[in-house]
Amino acid sequence: QIDITYEWDKTTIPYKWVKSSKSEYNFDASGNMTSMILYEWDKTIIPNNWVGTTKTVNTYVNGNNTLSTSYTWDGSQWVQLSKKESSFNPNGKNTVDITSMWFMIQWQNVSKKEYKYDASGKDTLDIDYDWDMLNSKWAGYDKTRYTYNATDKIATETTFSWDKTLPVPAWVKS
Repeated sequence: QIDITYEWDKTTIPYKWVKSSKSEYNFDASGNMTSMILYEWDKTIIPNNWVGTTKTVNTYVNGNNTLSTSYTWDGSQWVQLSKKESSFNPNGKNTVDITSMWFMIQWQNVSKKEYKYDASGKDTLDIDYDWDMLNSKWAGYDKTRYTYNATDKIATETTFSWDKTLPVPAWVKS
């Protein structure tokens, strides 16, 4: 699927619609988006042409998006920018997301989010971590606990922040 956006150009006489951006989407046989490429119309080059800006490539396992990698165009090639790796439980619920950034020659962890569910599949706890580069480990950032009422609507949402300044670091209610 290709979507093209035009903008009204008032710098020319007569005014006219000119190309602005293009989005190109690819899907697998199950309808999952396997890639998305964004372009901008470059009218500074002759002949005018589409120039890539960003690209995302997705990998699916059992219908779940387990890897999403983003790239940026450097003028001559696509360069890795970031990726998100996701894990799912047997019910297809997202249990972990790990985001990394491409740094020089390797991937560097940035953040991690864990999701916990009750027996009926409702989200009960989300925990966010940042990568502690100094100690090469995940460090708590914040977490949110959810409870539900009899009609399965969220009854309470309690947020905590990781306080590493305490004598014994701990989760503190926000």
